[in-house]
Amino acid sequence: MLEHLVSFLTVFAPRYKTDLVGEKWTTITCSYKEKSALKNFRGFRQKIKNATEIYNDIYGNKNHKLVYGNYKVAGESKTIVDSNSHLEIDVIQGDTSQGWSQIYALSTNTDQDGYASCLNYVDEAILVDAKEYYRSISPFRVANSACTIITGIASTDSSSLQYSVHFNEKSYKTIYTWEDIYKLKRITSEEEAESYKKSVLAEIADNGGHNSTEVQTNFYMSWEITDGKFTTREQLRKNNVFQSEICTPNINADFIVAGIDLSSVSDYQVLTIAETYRMNTEYKQYNKHRDDDVTSKWDYYIKEIVTFNPDRQRMDTEIEAGKLAKILNANKVDILMIDSSGTQKSQLQEIYKAIKKLGINTMCVPYDFGGWSNKANMMSELELNLFSGRLKLPKEEYKKSHDSFRLLYEELLVLKKEKPKNGGRNIQYLAPPGKTDDHCMTLALCIYALPRLEQLIYKKDFIEIGTERYRPRLNKFTQEKKKEINKQATWFF
Repeated sequence: MLEHLVSFLTVFAPRYKTDLVGEKWTTITCSYKEKSALKNFRGFRQKIKNATEIYNDIYGNKNHKLVYGNYKVAGESKTIVDSNSHLEIDVIQGDTSQGWSQIYALSTNTDQDGYASCLNYVDEAILVDAKEYYRSISPFRVANSACTIITGIASTDSSSLQYSVHFNEKSYKTIYTWEDIYKLKRITSEEEAESYKKSVLAEIADNGGHNSTEVQTNFYMSWEITDGKFTTREQLRKNNVFQSEICTPNINADFIVAGIDLSSVSDYQVLTIAETYRMNTEYKQYNKHRDDDVTSKWDYYIKEIVTFNPDRQRMDTEIEAGKLAKILNANKVDILMIDSSGTQKSQLQEIYKAIKKLGINTMCVPYDFGGWSNKANMMSELELNLFSGRLKLPKEEYKKSHDSFRLLYEELLVLKKEKPKNGGRNIQYLAPPGKTDDHCMTLALCIYALPRLEQLIYKKDFIEIGTERYRPRLNKFTQEKKKEINKQATWFF
């Protein structure tokens, strides 16, 4: 879609411009990485050349023709730019020629002053971080007060640009459901429309039916389910999330991951453990040879929830760290994401020491979700997995026999999701007065462990815990074998 829109604007828009007399229409395609910008430009470049031929078929004559690359006018040879990051189009008017339009490929690393836009267009806006967009791309539009067009599906990710723009009261919204698209397709091709309908209905069936959150956001553009309460009992049941058994994790899982929300005064300290399996879909796993920043998609099965202080009593950090290390060892946990917010850093170091003392190699990944932005990123990942059905919680009947799951169940149903009252962009997730959210937070930490770890690997960041500093990796559990000392008889005379 984006390639066709860019090619149409670059070739056809100058014919209709009314306020840019004597100026060339300029299209700028942007990406956060230079290699990604050049990769995208290759597709745009060919589509623009194709659109130029179409334009000439419609409007071209001996006195009006669009050209690119090398051409002749009035017997004189001319060459204009046709490179891997810049393409120019000229128009021949009788015996003369002049600039018609051009397109650049730029990244946020480009050092070039003087660019300003008249129109911004962002596709797949649910994949664009709002904070990063407003910092690096949006300034292009300020000088000309440019219009910005955002397209994409509804999203439960409150940190995305799509979410930010949708809940901006000053923005204009137009929503097309899959049914609207089907009606539009029928105007031009009955066959294509029916093929589209068949494929959509198959996807709806594969993703939990018409009422599932994944279908409601992707195909019906429903935003109502993303505001107010975090979730409801009915919503969880529609998404068919209560499927997992509480038991020892399967060591043949791709990874066994865990998250722990550490206790401060009057809080629960909770550990959640899950089996994870990489999805066999179009999503690509992290690869150091890839240019674009992607993370894998995973299926999660919650296998255990441990509340260390069921009465919310204060605990000895060293003793509890030792207990935690033993649980990690018993469940052969590969990766542990640890709450490092506020005053939890000393507890974090105790846990790291206890793990090393026990001789296991569980990868510790600290995460500070004290700020609204970091918390929104973590909770958005939980929402995406919960509402897509990729996260499987324990079966509902475990509420009666498993106190920690009962507490998680209750917290999920009262957790609030609110728009910030001060006008900030990040949605706030919090427990109502008198309630707790510790079991929800440890679930979110568990689900966020792999995506966060892949981000750190991609960015080549280090993990630091106290004086320890190490590289992140997709770790598999091992335990050091204790060295046996050969006893020998010794005789003294």
